[in-house]
Amino acid sequence: MCSTVRTDLRLIYDRAVNAVKPDVLIKSFIQIDEMKLFVKNLSTNLDKQFDLNNRDIYILGAGKAVLKMCEELLSQVDSYNNNNKTTNGKKVVIKRGLLSVPIGSQSDSPLFDKYNVRYQTGALNNMPDRSSERTTQQIIDLIRSAKSDMRNTGTNNNTKSLILSFISGGGSALLSLPKQGVSLNDKYDLIKKLVKCGANIQQLNTVRRCLSQVKCGKLAHLVTSEPNSMEMVCFIISDIIGDPIELIASGSTVVLTGDSEKTSTKALKILNEFHLKINDNLRDAILSEDNYLQMSYDWNLLHNLIVGNNTIAVNVAKQTAKQLGYKVIDLGNEINGEAKVISDKWFEMANNYQISDDDRRDYKGICWLAGGETTVNMTESNSGLGGRCQEMGLAFANRSYKCDSGGKMYFLCAGTDGQDGPTDVAGVIAESGLKSMDPSGQLAKQLDIDLKNHNSYEFFNKFFSNWFIKTGISGTNVMDIYCLIKNLR
Repeated sequence: MCSTVRTDLRLIYDRAVNAVKPDVLIKSFIQIDEMKLFVKNLSTNLDKQFDLNNRDIYILGAGKAVLKMCEELLSQVDSYNNNNKTTNGKKVVIKRGLLSVPIGSQSDSPLFDKYNVRYQTGALNNMPDRSSERTTQQIIDLIRSAKSDMRNTGTNNNTKSLILSFISGGGSALLSLPKQGVSLNDKYDLIKKLVKCGANIQQLNTVRRCLSQVKCGKLAHLVTSEPNSMEMVCFIISDIIGDPIELIASGSTVVLTGDSEKTSTKALKILNEFHLKINDNLRDAILSEDNYLQMSYDWNLLHNLIVGNNTIAVNVAKQTAKQLGYKVIDLGNEINGEAKVISDKWFEMANNYQISDDDRRDYKGICWLAGGETTVNMTESNSGLGGRCQEMGLAFANRSYKCDSGGKMYFLCAGTDGQDGPTDVAGVIAESGLKSMDPSGQLAKQLDIDLKNHNSYEFFNKFFSNWFIKTGISGTNVMDIYCLIKNLR
């Protein structure tokens, strides 16, 4: 039965991730017809269309999912251009493009060369580095070059050049160019400290955007401002609870207006909350952020459209679990907080669930399902290796060891991007009942030690490596999937 439940959990996870693969999302939400680009928008449920006729198109992007997003769009462009019946002799013109993607990303598609779109890798372990900084500068150079092309060709307002932008989780590290006076190491060290303190993605991105030349709408301003303003359409895959477009990849394409609290004030509050002191150059950079809110640009030229999020993945996971014969209890997709605390709550919830006669008759198990993103507070330890999902699994194994569990339980915790922390795994499928496997008490001691030291990867690698979920880099990112099954048969 153990293998059956594990197989079911892996199927639930795999189908959820496949539903939010970038090529699948672009196919579902974007279509080219009669020299127009039609886009469905998840956030508003309103369709948009953009004229492609007689326009020069440039492509840029940053994030874990953008390579496959762009590849699918190029495939649609190529199919359209090669269909003489639909084009009437007119073709979609892509001048050039540049993507910033994670190390290890690659594509065999010849369409990147055909349409002069390059991609460059960087941001090892999802942290900004020299490679991502260089690529970001080159993206800015591409935009300036495109605006120069408009000036030299005398393009009129009715046929402004068009920037198609792809944004997804991971974009904060991959689209990184610190403000003057701030070094990459300054920014890296501060973000690393915030991560160790357990800052969530919203807090991280609020601070990041105050230190950047491109985040918090500055990239969009460069595109849409005069002289030679261009139109910008941004396709976004959300990796943040609630899909706040101003925080996804730190909102490089989203211009904030009308917020009662200054951006700098928000960032400084976060640093104070975690008792982090900063040097004057960082403080000056943060305070200068408020000046950017005064930037002018044409609202009609900027379009941010969400085409993928965690809700899609969780819905597919629910459908799969029901098809497999489980009673599904939907806990939404806003799970957040300290990983081990959240894990303990899940154990208590499942352990205290009162199984009815109808449950035993109609289902082979109870399945709690949710999405979200937890954090790990590393301030007490610097030695551990793992990630938030593995930490949840370790906490679950530890709690179930110490408490009597009413029935066998299995807990899947895994990231949709395929990489949990700086490790080679997406997450784990932990299970209850370790006490019966531990007559010597060795596991009990190691559980306590490794949970305290946030050393979840080493624990599972040593004792239960078969619990790992290994997918490789998935090419997408919509937070995490959590699925706990209490077996009834």
